[in-house]
Amino acid sequence: MRSLPTLLCCDLLSSLAAAPTMTHAESLPVRATPIPQTTDGIPHIQIGVDAVPELTEALLDHGAQFSGVTLGATRVSMLGAIGFQLEPSHVRM
Repeated sequence: MRSLPTLLCCDLLSSLAAAPTMTHAESLPVRATPIPQTTDGIPHIQIGVDAVPELTEALLDHGAQFSGVTLGATRVSMLGAIGFQLEPSHVRM
């Protein structure tokens, strides 16, 4: 049986795969800063990078708009972090 984080990732990736893709003209800009160092474990943390609260809130709000997705305490990140959770009716095994 797959774990909840695996199921969440699979469902979210399926939703993203169904979304319109970017064209070459819409490609992301070249990164202006060096790639941050990260930890090797879980949670995977960028070292020396501070999150932008407004961007984090916007991302959570956008992700919660997917059918069957709710926000709640994450089981795989730092204590107190908010994550995406699938409603049981949207979990396929």
